[in-house]
Amino acid sequence: PAGSAMPGEWRSERAPWSVQIAQVAADPTTRRITMVMSTQVSKSETMLNTAGHRLDDDPVPMIYVGPTKSNIDGVMEPRISKMLQSTPSLWAKTVKGRKAQKLVKRVAGVELRLAWAGSPTEVAAQPAGVGFIDEVDLMEDPPVESVQARLATYPDHLLMMASSPTLGIVETYVHQVTGFEH
Repeated sequence: PAGSAMPGEWRSERAPWSVQIAQVAADPTTRRITMVMSTQVSKSETMLNTAGHRLDDDPVPMIYVGPTKSNIDGVMEPRISKMLQSTPSLWAKTVKGRKAQKLVKRVAGVELRLAWAGSPTEVAAQPAGVGFIDEVDLMEDPPVESVQARLATYPDHLLMMASSPTLGIVETYVHQVTGFEH
């Protein structure tokens, strides 16, 4: 959206590492993606792109969980609103006016719910086909099991998690079939 560091359409060449993640997220056989990456490398944007893609092409209820209520209110809800408004096909499918809510976006007949880690009620509200947990490393008690339980209703569910840990040692390997580094 206007006002972002690089306004305009998404261009994968700015974050080429996100392409493989997006491809895996679009694969209907993928059930879980965990992104452990440094800060400011498009983890949240990759999740938002996945949400937009699914809402546009294969709508299913979704839940997005951030670390705190202030993060949801002040950072993610405005970003999601801008994403919806700046994408004509999504904006045409978005409920507007009096029926619109800040923490529940209704797009293409389904809901994208926004929640935060410290609110079990918000996380446990209803089933979803796609779940996003952002900044897992900042959560005191990450709601992974709660979100996973919300997804159990949908046999083709997807859970995407992102984290930018600053402590510890990371060991990786290259998957022999996909070539992806894990």
